[in-house]
Amino acid sequence: MKTKRTLAWLLTLLTIGSTLIACGGDGDGGKETDGKGSPNGEQTSGVDTIDTANMTETQKRQLVDDGIETVDYNERPFRISGETSYSENHYYVESENGDPCIDAVWKRNHKIEERFNILIQLTEDIDFEESVLTDQKEVDLRAQAAWKMHHLVTQSLIYDWNDVEVINQDQPWYTKLSNDESTIMGTLYGICSDFSLSAMTEAYGIFFNTRLVENYGIDKAGLYDMVNKGTWTIDKLIEVTKGIYDDVNQDNVRNQEDLYGFSYFVSNAADVWLTAFDQTLTSKADDGTLVFNVATDKTEAALSKLRDWHQTNGVWLCEGEEDEYGLFVDAMTVFAPIPFSQCFTTLREMEDVYSVLPYPKWDENQTGYYTNANDNYQLFCLPKTLNDEDLEFVGSIFEVLSAETWKTVSPIYYDAALKGRYSKEPETAKMIDIIMNGRRFEFSFQYAESHLGRVSYLFRDLLDEPKTPLASKWMTTERVINAKVTNGFYDLFTE
Repeated sequence: MKTKRTLAWLLTLLTIGSTLIACGGDGDGGKETDGKGSPNGEQTSGVDTIDTANMTETQKRQLVDDGIETVDYNERPFRISGETSYSENHYYVESENGDPCIDAVWKRNHKIEERFNILIQLTEDIDFEESVLTDQKEVDLRAQAAWKMHHLVTQSLIYDWNDVEVINQDQPWYTKLSNDESTIMGTLYGICSDFSLSAMTEAYGIFFNTRLVENYGIDKAGLYDMVNKGTWTIDKLIEVTKGIYDDVNQDNVRNQEDLYGFSYFVSNAADVWLTAFDQTLTSKADDGTLVFNVATDKTEAALSKLRDWHQTNGVWLCEGEEDEYGLFVDAMTVFAPIPFSQCFTTLREMEDVYSVLPYPKWDENQTGYYTNANDNYQLFCLPKTLNDEDLEFVGSIFEVLSAETWKTVSPIYYDAALKGRYSKEPETAKMIDIIMNGRRFEFSFQYAESHLGRVSYLFRDLLDEPKTPLASKWMTTERVINAKVTNGFYDLFTE
């Protein structure tokens, strides 16, 4: 067993802001909440009888009971199998070292270890699929990248979380909207809670350079005001960016050495557009089966609008993610869609101050602001090597880990000494709250490569193929989906 101590991810959210504490909300798309996912300041989970008027949000969280009975498990190991290297320290660190984020994770684990007399471990050297297929009881909990969920589901390696009675998905430490949308035929194989810090770090916002915004006569306060009034739409983003272009190298050729109003790599960031426009790719029929909402007038209009925008001088389409983030760091683009994970890595090198806005709405009639995430964010799975007693144990510890992360780890991240170059304005923190409250992860990522014909990537592919009609692309994709869905897809969720 080996434990890596990569610190980068732990400091990622040091640039996020001190008031972002609604990370486990119900995905209300930016409506005002009390930081616990309950609108209008209502108290939840048994804190109604306590006067909380003068308490901080962090103090209020301590009052929420996780609902789990304390049991002495006699030093039983709780073994977590991590799927990617960047997120291992989300789950385990060896010791405190003075860094507030490192210390928060260690204290969380230590508190739970003492309460239940368990040993939290990270089992990096285990081949999870092989371990389950050969019935080796080596793992208690699996953290799986969302886009790879189908590997586990199609091999029938994991259990349904809805069968674990101690799990209460109505608690504020669960990302309820995403979990509801990931439930098929009443079955939820991959659950998202605050314990999945990557569900925060991989979420996207529209970042902007505050100096360049002012240089090009854009009212920064006006941007925030539009968001607050609900008038920040894709038309507004196009309006403020399409005319910004500076031939920096004076070669009379538009290239990556020039300055643009907006630039990005048409990949993960492009997957967010339809989510941001409140155009979900699927809905559920009364019998629980999927209804695909791809070839709609709204999707066609969005595709046409973005394609036209891409052709303006103010937009530069990068050839890769490194170029995408590098242009923003080098102050060669005013706006760029970026996941929060970059706040520590590439954006730490930025000299200018930056701020962030949510992805724009489709129009002002849309009720909320929504965002998606890089498809590598992690969900949690229960290996089928667990018996009924094991499931109660794992469910209980997972519930407490999720609750304690929500109570103590997340607030420490947001209140930690900030080292990034982001704007310290209160408006920035409010924008981040809105973004995180509007996380609506597109669940089709989980089965795009196995049964759903890459449908979650269809819009990015169309933006990258400006002459391909939506109707013909969808016709091809639909044929693939119909062939695979009718070939046992729903059987995976009804066993």
